[in-house]
Amino acid sequence: MRNRTDSPSLTPGYFHLVPLYIVERNSPRLTVSGLIVAQLALVQASRRLAAAGEEIRYLRSTFIPRTSRSLCVFDAPGPDLVRRLNDAARFAFASIDEAVDLPAPAWDQP
Repeated sequence: MRNRTDSPSLTPGYFHLVPLYIVERNSPRLTVSGLIVAQLALVQASRRLAAAGEEIRYLRSTFIPRTSRSLCVFDAPGPDLVRRLNDAARFAFASIDEAVDLPAPAWDQP
């Protein structure tokens, strides 16, 4: 029987790396309500760009209230398109960085 300290099962094809970009925001006045409004603007801008043939998707946001910091994740072919989407949504940002998202591994069953 394996325990939680054993290595995860890395079956072929388990990890599918897609280009992801994280947009960091440091907004002292940002609240959860404000992020929800901004999220709607990001979703709408993402849909407009996708309808125009651009391959970009807004995936999610994480907000850290204590620091007024938020991280928004996008699936896109490059940072320029992510910048265009954020500019279209009129949501200021501090940085755009390429990222790798690793899902939780599946542990082998006994």
